[in-house]
Amino acid sequence: MTRRAWLVLLTVFVVVPILGRWLWSCRQRTKEMKIAVSRPPSESKSATDSGEVVVPHSVTQHALRAQGSPLMEDLLNRSGAPEDDLENVRQIVSQYVTALQNRPGPPIGDNRDLVRALTGRNPLRLVVIPPGHPLVNPAGELMDRWGTPYHLHPLSEKRFEIRSAGPDHRLFTTDDVIAK
Repeated sequence: MTRRAWLVLLTVFVVVPILGRWLWSCRQRTKEMKIAVSRPPSESKSATDSGEVVVPHSVTQHALRAQGSPLMEDLLNRSGAPEDDLENVRQIVSQYVTALQNRPGPPIGDNRDLVRALTGRNPLRLVVIPPGHPLVNPAGELMDRWGTPYHLHPLSEKRFEIRSAGPDHRLFTTDDVIAK
């Protein structure tokens, strides 16, 4: 099978389903929330005037920022275990590496490199983490549920060890959570 055929199969069976799930989740969110985005709350009609539910402006801004990968949204959900967070991050990295396939991309050596690649600065211009996502700190690092940046250690070109410092905010202690 030729390289072009493999790329077509990869696109059809990997990229298209991911994109489809993302588009479907965006559509579902829009249906459920019925957000009036065009006006800030001070200018919006009340719920009794139009029958429309008006969501505060801060909530609409969060909803607009959260339109990346569904896995990024799952990271905002704190009801799961910290291990679930790391599994989501591992899946995000794995999907990015799979989508990139054998194209030369920016080397990923640390958290900032990963965030740069996942925010669209990659050969495919694939945006997995939307701009201004609440889990990306001002230094451009993806943070864990305790507000500490994840520690990335490349094991190979396509595999990474991802470490959360845990509730004590210190790396390489007994409460760290690790995914490979």
